[in-house]
Amino acid sequence: MSILYIISQVLIFIGTAIDLAARLMKSKKLILILMVISSCFSVASYIFISYPLPAIINAINLARSIYYVYLNEKDKPLKSYIVPIVLTVITTCISVACLWTNAYDLFMIASLSILAIGFSFKNLLEIRIITIVNAAMWLFYNILLGAYVGALCNVLNIILAIVGIILYDIIAPRKQKKQVELAKLSEPIEDIEYIPQENEK
Repeated sequence: MSILYIISQVLIFIGTAIDLAARLMKSKKLILILMVISSCFSVASYIFISYPLPAIINAINLARSIYYVYLNEKDKPLKSYIVPIVLTVITTCISVACLWTNAYDLFMIASLSILAIGFSFKNLLEIRIITIVNAAMWLFYNILLGAYVGALCNVLNIILAIVGIILYDIIAPRKQKKQVELAKLSEPIEDIEYIPQENEK
């Protein structure tokens, strides 16, 4: 086992751990930033073992994520994401066409296209659902290839995304609703001036 392979596996482990942590973040900005960091480790990992296509695909994802961080920071509307979405799909298709190995490479086009569209949304629930769909697709892909470690990571990805939905889209709104109701109940009742009736005068 070569030193380059060992370094590659360490890098991909770190990148995967960061990517999994991103699923539990409660803001789009934090999710995107962690995805940028994760993609850096993934690109380096595939470079060390001389796998050009996965390295290029992750580099495209890295560039797109960095630009999405900028768009999110500036609170740009949905139409601002159209150009990076189109560029992501085109560059991914060109990369796969140039470095084609088998039909499984089409999963990479589908994956980056789904993520490019999904992360253009502002609603975190929609984003988490998109990441679940993407991870489920890669789970099927890794099972076909017999890459069971990758499949396990995909399962963890799905579980953590579901945990994120439960925490931030189900439990948190219910807690907030209860707090609002309790706040209303604890509001002091204003003194009402008593006006005597005619028969009491």
